[in-house]
Amino acid sequence: QQQQQQHNPQAQLQTQQIYIPNDLVGCIIGKGGSKINEIRHMSASQIKIMEPGATAPGMNGAPGGSENERLVIITGQPQNIQMAVQLLYHVSAPALKKKLGGLNI
Repeated sequence: QQQQQQHNPQAQLQTQQIYIPNDLVGCIIGKGGSKINEIRHMSASQIKIMEPGATAPGMNGAPGGSENERLVIITGQPQNIQMAVQLLYHVSAPALKKKLGGLNI
């Protein structure tokens, strides 16, 4: 399911990889995938959440995340990727605060 870009399809497409703790993945995906789909739609980016312990394609098993983290691969135009990352952190921040016992972060 490819989304059509209104202007310059494939222009400046980039990929960014971030790692997210396993226990925050649920709140990022949301019920039935609702949250992650909303983030994909709002940021106009492709977002793939890999299986636990997976490494980035082409990294030949280079150390990155651990089994406690999930690799998230975001593909899109630079400003869209930036928006997707901000949305992902925004969604996961309340759960992270709760996990850390209400510390001010």
